[in-house]
Amino acid sequence: MTTPPTTSNAEVRLRRLSVSPLAVYLAALALTAIIAGQILAWREFIAVGLVGLTGILLSAAYTAGKSHYGVRLVLADTHVKVGQRAIGQVDVTNIGRRRLLPARIEMPVGRRRAEFSLPSLAPDQTHDEIFAIPTKRRAVITVGPVSSVRSDALGLIRREIVWTQPYDLYVHPPTVRLGTQIAGVLRDLEGQTLKTISDNDMSFHALREYVPGDDMRNIHWKSSARNQNLLVRQYEDTRRTTTVLGIDEDAASWRSPHDFELGVSVAASLGTQGISNGLELTVLSQQRQLRTMSPRALLDDSCRLATTADNPDWISHVMSRDEPTATLAIIVTGAVHTPIQLRERLTVFDPGLRVLVVQCDSGHRATVTHRDQLSILRLGNLNDLPRALALAVAR
Repeated sequence: MTTPPTTSNAEVRLRRLSVSPLAVYLAALALTAIIAGQILAWREFIAVGLVGLTGILLSAAYTAGKSHYGVRLVLADTHVKVGQRAIGQVDVTNIGRRRLLPARIEMPVGRRRAEFSLPSLAPDQTHDEIFAIPTKRRAVITVGPVSSVRSDALGLIRREIVWTQPYDLYVHPPTVRLGTQIAGVLRDLEGQTLKTISDNDMSFHALREYVPGDDMRNIHWKSSARNQNLLVRQYEDTRRTTTVLGIDEDAASWRSPHDFELGVSVAASLGTQGISNGLELTVLSQQRQLRTMSPRALLDDSCRLATTADNPDWISHVMSRDEPTATLAIIVTGAVHTPIQLRERLTVFDPGLRVLVVQCDSGHRATVTHRDQLSILRLGNLNDLPRALALAVAR
C-alpha cells in the first residue's frame, strides 16, 4: 500500500485564484452600462450594470473563506501489469471547527481529470471516494495532485487549492518466464574459455619453467621437486559473459505500434530473466539506459519506452559505443529490415561477437535463421518466446 501522509490547511502546497474571461467581459459590460446610464440618464442601463456587478461580487463571496481540509491520497499499488486492476482512494476530512460548504474535488489521472462532488462536511467528518485507474496499455500514469475547487455556477471566479503531491503509477508490459535458462543463451556464467594463455586465472592449462619475476604463488612444488627445476602453473584465459540488450526506438523500424509493444514485452522478459539469474546485463535504447539493479527497476523504465523519428543512430551503433566489451548482443527490433539490411547495420560490432536479433512481427509464426555469429529470431506472439529462444540456442 502506498499511503501518502494527510495534509492540513497549514500544509497546503499551492493556491490558485483564476478569473474567467466571461467575468472580465461581464465586469467591463456592467461598468460601461452604468457609465452610459449616467450620461444618458437611462435607469435601465444602470440597473443592468448593477446586476452584473452584483453577480461578480456574489461569485467572489462564494469562493472566499478558508478551507480546513485534511486530504489523503491512497494507491493500492504503484506497480501493476497491463490489465491488472489499479484502485485508489481519496479521503477528505474537515479538520476545522466550522461546517464547510460543498466543493468539488479534482484530480488528474494521466491525461484525464477525475472529478467528484464534496458535500458539506461537519467538523471531523470524512468523505471518501474510491476510483479505478484504466490499465489497458503500458504507461507511467501520474495520479494527482488532489485539489479542492470552489466556483460559482457560471464559473466566473474559481479558487483551487492543491493538497497532495502527485504519484506515479507504473503499468508494466506483459512478460513471460523463459523455460530455457537464459544463461544458456548468454553462454556459460563462469566465462567462455579462450586460447589465450595467462599466468593468473581459473582454468589450469600446463606447467612451464620458472622465469624471474613470476609470482611465487604459482610455483607447483611437487613437480618442481621431481624435475629439480622450478615449474609454474599456466592458465587458459577466461572471460566472463557480458550481455548488452538493445530495444530499438526508431519509428522507421516498426510496422505498427502493436509490434513495438510486443518488442517491449520481449525485451522486458529477457531482461528480467537475466537479472534474476544474476547475469552481467546492460539494457539500452537510443534514448536512455535502463536500470538493471532489479527486475522491477527494469520494468519501471520500460514503461517509458516510446518510438521516435529523431534517433540519429540505429540501436547497434548505440550498443557498440556504450558497451564495446560485450560478448553477446541481443537486439529487439521490428520486421521492417531484411536480413541483408540487418547484417549491414551490425557491421559496427566486432566480427567475433555473437549477435541475436529478435524481429517482432505480430501474427507471424516463430522462425529462427542462423548465419555465422548472427541469429535472427522472428516472433509474432509473446508466448512463443521461450520455444523460439530454445531454437536459437540449439544451433
